[in-house]
Amino acid sequence: MSAQVHNEVIDFCVQILGGHGYMTEYRVSRARISARVAKIWAGSNEVMKSLIGRDLGLRPLSAPFHIHVQSQGR
Repeated sequence: MSAQVHNEVIDFCVQILGGHGYMTEYRVSRARISARVAKIWAGSNEVMKSLIGRDLGLRPLSAPFHIHVQSQGR
């Protein structure tokens, strides 16, 4: 979550600065690169958490229950 917020703030700063936001002389440009790496790293951490949780037999938080629909035997 923090990596996502970091990217949103940096994107806003780059929009304010325009072309200067892409020039490496400015801190925003370096922060943009750092934010991009943080976003990738956070995503890989989330994948690893999901894999470890699955291996431990845990359910993901996004789906706390399973709905099973029985078919009608026609």
